Amino acid sequence: MIRKEFGWRTDDGLKIFAQAWIPESEIKAVVCLVHGLGEHSSRYKQLKLLFYHQANLYKQLPVDLTNSGFALIGYDLRGHGKSGGKRGYTPSYDAYLSDITKLLNEASEKFPGKKLFLYGHSMGGNLVINYALRNPSSNISGVIATGPWLKLSRPLSPFMNSLAMFLNKYFPSFRTFHGIKSTNFSRVKHRVEDQVKDEFMHPWISARTFICIRDAGLWALNNASEFKFPLLILHGGSDKVTSPESSKEFISKVKTDGTLKIFDDLYHEIHDEPRRDEIFSVFIDWINTHAY
Repeated sequence: MIRKEFGWRTDDGLKIFAQAWIPESEIKAVVCLVHGLGEHSSRYKQLKLLFYHQANLYKQLPVDLTNSGFALIGYDLRGHGKSGGKRGYTPSYDAYLSDITKLLNEASEKFPGKKLFLYGHSMGGNLVINYALRNPSSNISGVIATGPWLKLSRPLSPFMNSLAMFLNKYFPSFRTFHGIKSTNFSRVKHRVEDQVKDEFMHPWISARTFICIRDAGLWALNNASEFKFPLLILHGGSDKVTSPESSKEFISKVKTDGTLKIFDDLYHEIHDEPRRDEIFSVFIDWINTHAY
């Protein structure tokens, strides 16, 4: 496996950090990664998308994707990780979508002629689903979302929603802690501890970001019947962060090739939970099925 770092400037001038894991053998297809709120692309090397072997060893998805002939390319979202921008803030939802276009352009340039699969987790799941809905002529060959933030598991109270809307209108960059307990992400204690120690993780969300993602999730649910691409959604049935019921609602409205798998006993970070081997197998098998 070969790892390369690169980057680009956003339309509004922010410097974006990106990286790719590339197989040394022939490349079957490319997975384009969009991470979730507060995290960064390197977590997909260190903590996430892992599966468990009988020898009790963790094996990393970039390695296993490349062993399977797939390249993985990802970036740190604006306001996240090693990329520029105020932590947890975006000036608009369109800015997020524009950055995904940059990612896909980079993937097409670096891997010409290869099929591109857009993958997002949590907030990233919201982004990739919306990107596909709003760009039906995109060159992507499929979409994968894990624990997508279409709705939260516990909706905000009417008062908090009203407050967020007020702040979004008058103080859009106002930030607060997202308030999600680290133990709600995974039941694997040492993985949670590693997340807490990660210097590039942050706990911030701005009023603008919350309203953008909330509204885009609802818009996606209302427009799910227009989804045009093959779709795989994986969601933990015991997710305490994002709603597995919203994933069920979305997939029930999709008229194209849509697959949903709910893992009843798993939390939000399904790739940092038990049954990683099963999650990984579903992920790779689905890509293999749609890569030709």
